[in-house]
Order: sequence, then structure tokens, then C-alpha cells
Amino acid sequence: MFVKSKCIVLSSVKFGEADLIVRTFTKEVGPISFMLKGVRKSKKGKFKVASFQPMTLLEIEFNYRENKNLQYLTEAKVFQNSHGLQTSFYKSSILMFVAEVLSNSLKEEAKNKSLFEFVEGFLMQLDKSEKIGNYPIQFCLELSKHLGFYPSFEKPTDSFFDLLEGSFTSIDVSIYCRSGDEVEYLKSFISTTNFEDIAMNQALRRDLLHLLQQYFELHIPSYSAPRSLEVIKEVLG
Repeated sequence: MFVKSKCIVLSSVKFGEADLIVRTFTKEVGPISFMLKGVRKSKKGKFKVASFQPMTLLEIEFNYRENKNLQYLTEAKVFQNSHGLQTSFYKSSILMFVAEVLSNSLKEEAKNKSLFEFVEGFLMQLDKSEKIGNYPIQFCLELSKHLGFYPSFEKPTDSFFDLLEGSFTSIDVSIYCRSGDEVEYLKSFISTTNFEDIAMNQALRRDLLHLLQQYFELHIPSYSAPRSLEVIKEVLG
């Protein structure tokens, strides 16, 4: 089946001396991995390694073969140049974190156009924004909404968050309940549409990101916190 689709690059892994295995999230099919033969050695080929950096938005064409682990691209071009994302150390650190969170969350995910459109919009918004410290937190929260386990929040006075149930409660009901400043800020993110202006220090961002990674681990089978988590905690003060 011939497919033409936008895709977001999740990861690129060297294979052999010249090849590249690229994992993507496509709008039309869902997560797909491609084998790019000889791309790391050929300077005149149609594909360039630089086009397959994590979180690059591409427009691709390929013949989709169901039940095949690796597909083969026929065309690929950068859909939108986001120069600021790649040249800013802070924004590129966020991209690295987001790519890992998304990749670890989509292991068993099928086609999800609304999720794709959310990620695409998130990248465009991040590219334009100057206040970026809260973006990793907001991404995780919005991703949980698209994957079906967004926190349920009914009473502002509830001071505990039950990680297992995904809801707030007024009492500590299990070992999965958390409380403290990070829970209060979690409520702030859920309650506002202007997350960029939530004032937090570095320690609070670290604690809330850690809390959200625990939450993901409980709700996504085989999920593991990204290796870039410690990096993102350090760079976003």
C-alpha cells in the first residue's frame, strides 16, 4: 500500500557501517521504523542523515508492507524548518526529552491522528516561545490526555494525588498517594490554559517531572523514564 504522510522522527540508530534505522511516528499509520541503506556514507543519495534528527517533522512516501518490522522510504523531505529548535541548547534538550517520552509511550500505540497533531502543534509552539521552562511538564500532561490517563481533578482542596487511580483525594489512601508542593503545582497546570506563566524554581520542576514519570510508569506497560530526564532537570532552571 502506497502511503504519503507527515511523520515525526523519534530516534535514529546506526546499523552496520553505512545504514540507519529510523523510528518515526507517522500521522497516517502510527509508529513505523525505516531502514535507510547507505545513508551514512553516500553524499549524493536522496536522503541526508541531518534530516533524521529526533523530533524533525518530515513529509514522507513509502510502500507500506504490513507485518514487516522495517519499511523502506521512497521520498522524505523536511516539512517545516524549525531552526530555533535545533540551535538552542535549551530547546534541543527539551526535544531530546520529549522524543524519549514519546518513543517510550508509543510501544503499542496504533494510528492516532489527534496525538500526532498535538505533538506537531507542540513543536511549533516551542519553536516560537521564549518562556520554555514548563514545556516538558506540559507535554507529559497533554500526552497523558491523548493516551487516556489524564489526571481527574474535581476538588481544589484535595491535597493528595493517587498515582495509581489518576485522581486527587483528600486522604492518603495507598502507597501510591503523593502530596506536597509538586502536587499543588500539578493542580495549577491542570487548572490553567497559560502554563508558560506558572512560576517554579528548578527544584520544583525536578520534583514534578519525577512525579509525572512515576505516573507514566504505572499507566503505560513497559514504560521507562527517559535517560535524558536528568539532563532536562539540570538545564531548566
